[in-house]
Amino acid sequence: MTNRFSRSSHADRVVLASVIVATAVSALVAAVLLVVTDGPGDRVSAVGRGESTGAAKEKPLRLTPWSLPYAGGHWTIASDSLRGTLFTGTTVVRALADELVAMDVATGRRLWESRLPATLCQASTIADGGVGVIAYGSEEDCGTVAGVDLRTGRLMWTRPLTIDESAINGAEPQLARSGDTVVAAMKHHPTTAFRVSDGAQLWTEKAALYGGGACYTDSYTGGLRLVRLASCVANGFHGHVVEQVDPGTGRAQWTFRLRRPGLLKGVLSTDPIMVDDEDRSDKAHLVVLSDQGTVRSTLADGLEHSGHQRADGNPSGNVLISGDTVAVALEPKDAATTEQNTIVAWSITSGKRLWGIRGSTDTMRLHPVPSTGGGLLAYAVGRVNERPQLVRIDPASGQQSVVRQYDPADAWAGAEPVPALYRGALFLTCGILGAGGPTPTDHALVALPGL
Repeated sequence: MTNRFSRSSHADRVVLASVIVATAVSALVAAVLLVVTDGPGDRVSAVGRGESTGAAKEKPLRLTPWSLPYAGGHWTIASDSLRGTLFTGTTVVRALADELVAMDVATGRRLWESRLPATLCQASTIADGGVGVIAYGSEEDCGTVAGVDLRTGRLMWTRPLTIDESAINGAEPQLARSGDTVVAAMKHHPTTAFRVSDGAQLWTEKAALYGGGACYTDSYTGGLRLVRLASCVANGFHGHVVEQVDPGTGRAQWTFRLRRPGLLKGVLSTDPIMVDDEDRSDKAHLVVLSDQGTVRSTLADGLEHSGHQRADGNPSGNVLISGDTVAVALEPKDAATTEQNTIVAWSITSGKRLWGIRGSTDTMRLHPVPSTGGGLLAYAVGRVNERPQLVRIDPASGQQSVVRQYDPADAWAGAEPVPALYRGALFLTCGILGAGGPTPTDHALVALPGL
């Protein structure tokens, strides 16, 4: 690879690193949705796509509402909310601050518990072959990566990360998994890739990955592809590039240079590859890239913005796709005066804007529910005493139809819940918690009838 960029100054790197850390700290980190499979080839991705093909063909669960409370009010070191809901067969596994808990999906009956060696701080959303990847440590140092047998909770391998205070990684731990590779990017540690099946170290990020150029990685995003968002300096100016990465070597398969100024960039999806090239005006500017790193389409701009995108290594849960329609949950231009958000849809082929919708009341927000079999779905929730709804959205018109309404006492999972559809049932991991931690009305996991 040729040297594409000139060297940056130490001051440039410090300034840009400070912005990245500040952005990561301010990000809303909602519950981590890990994905579990019954065996090789049976992928379930509750964040990226919803259910696996196999899960979609199974009969819907006959489920009565149940919930899992927080054990002793414990939560996580990394944020006020951590994703961690894992599905396999008739079992759902919830990752808590210091343990994994397995339950029967239909009844919530406790099946097993597995204590972790230290506090959980991150988890991948993909677990092909029944193997999950987690990271744990202390509040000061999230420094150990582990592979977990998600059928038993047994740690299959553990790998401590090398200390490197000069490593430029954001404050939020990242685990980006694609196939049998997971990339761990933790503060004070060099970015390192491991083979998921046995924990073997594959590569560590070095300047050689950029051809010796003045670049460093903002984030990796896993899923169908491994995609890297990097910051580079050329001729004294900061720029950003998106690269599809060979999971086995860390080397770029192609590079796409983003054109707009500003630092609030993000990779929303890797199937297809969708990038938010948000500029200094804070307006979302979404670009869909091809498998070859060329522009497939530029989605027509509006006045909405993305808010703060999480950079935890997992694809965004705010993206829904049905055929040629892609819909993204965004914050409206009048976000300062309303509690509502907006789901906006475009044609992937033409980039034409199709519609934009909001919740049915002034306080209701729409949370996308990724699903391969249910079309475009959203979980609509307002304040704690309002009746939440599961709604279906028509891809052509954006018209909403109510699938189910729920009793607020059964369905409350915080102000920003992250929903997943599994075998037709709706599972909610908790949203934002108050500064004092979980209250009696907050739950680590809520299971509800769905489709």
